[in-house]
Amino acid sequence: MGIGSIGIDISPFCTFMARTKLAALTMDLTRVRRARENVERVFEYFTKRTEISPMTQKKHLTSDEPIPVQSPHEDEISSLHASGDQDTLDTHSLLLLAYLDSMGYAERTQGRDPVKLFRGILDRYLFVCEKIQATLGSDCAWLGKATTWTGDARALSLAEGSVDGILFSPSYSFAVDYVANDLFHLRALGVNAAELRENMVGLRGGPRLRDKYDAYRQDMRDILKECRRVLRPGGLCTIVIGTNSNQISKALRIAEERVQGLDELVRQLAQEGGLDFIQQIDRPVLGLMNTMREEHIVFLQKK
Repeated sequence: MGIGSIGIDISPFCTFMARTKLAALTMDLTRVRRARENVERVFEYFTKRTEISPMTQKKHLTSDEPIPVQSPHEDEISSLHASGDQDTLDTHSLLLLAYLDSMGYAERTQGRDPVKLFRGILDRYLFVCEKIQATLGSDCAWLGKATTWTGDARALSLAEGSVDGILFSPSYSFAVDYVANDLFHLRALGVNAAELRENMVGLRGGPRLRDKYDAYRQDMRDILKECRRVLRPGGLCTIVIGTNSNQISKALRIAEERVQGLDELVRQLAQEGGLDFIQQIDRPVLGLMNTMREEHIVFLQKK
């Protein structure tokens, strides 16, 4: 849309994923096509650099004990950044993301051949990249500049009043264990998963669900204060959020019908932090496996 943007996430893997997808909008796909023709060798290349298998890591999902693993991917990416070879960096990152994606699927679907999964995922990546680039055309000068940072939404590295608008979907309380879901990916990038868990909104806060919920409320309060600080007067903060009432009812030990929706919580905390509620759009969440039946788009404004 031609809008300049900054994307911030506390997970280095999410930052890496976003940066790779942004590069894929305009990168040269020649070497990716060539890698597709040598998919077994490419898979072996990345496997040798990640010595621990997803199934081995699965035993450690609930443990804070560090897992011994060589993680040269981070060093490799840093080296490519330093060299200034953008084409090699973009190709390496896209292939690595496809590899991590395939290994994640292999962990969740036992019996599937990881190499075949890698080939299928790489095919999909390449198909989507080609379609997007064909749609954008050769002249992409109109695209907005997008930057990605690994950072904390509770303490944004942005100047006061420097942002026109904010859009985010916060962690769904403690409904999803984002560290466990991405553990193989995080280890492959050399990330300390236990340390990340201690800092991640929705996961930190103690062993009891109630402790995590209380920490979540405080974190959301701090996030909304930061949003107000960095917004320019008149700027909008738009939040997409849903509620797992069943889980929160267990944490608070109250009936589900008495659970305060997270959209209501956001509006309450926003008002306390100096953001005005403007409008809310409610929409159903489709799919039998979803624990939430509705999500909400909440519009807040700094006056």
